[in-house]
Amino acid sequence: MAEKGKGGEKRHRASRPLGALGRLTISDEVFAAIAERAVAEVQRGGLPGPAVLLIGGRGKGVEARLEDDETVRFSLRVSFPYGEPIPLLSQEVQERVAARVGEMTGLRVSAVDVYIQEIRLPLEEELAGAEAGT
Repeated sequence: MAEKGKGGEKRHRASRPLGALGRLTISDEVFAAIAERAVAEVQRGGLPGPAVLLIGGRGKGVEARLEDDETVRFSLRVSFPYGEPIPLLSQEVQERVAARVGEMTGLRVSAVDVYIQEIRLPLEEELAGAEAGT
């Protein structure tokens, strides 16, 4: 189901009957929040903190779109740490997002497109970690 948001943008919602008492409706913002959290769960080599960061911060690096067949498609804009195997880390992001969305919503994820827009060098990671800790 699609509707107009505040600025006239098209917003999607997954809506389906939920028993005899009404409907369950999930907004695109909820799908995005689930994906953000799933991305943050991806770690590397036992190091603390997430390996993958969303570009633009919270609410900015995820686009969730409900498809006509009632599946959800995601586009993620991310930053990876230098030296990590990009294909393996990307696959882990895809699997984690699909699993969490399926567990929490009962809907199937049709795709998780990962767009790597930045590679973080070790010094940049240390600075980012220091800023996050303050």
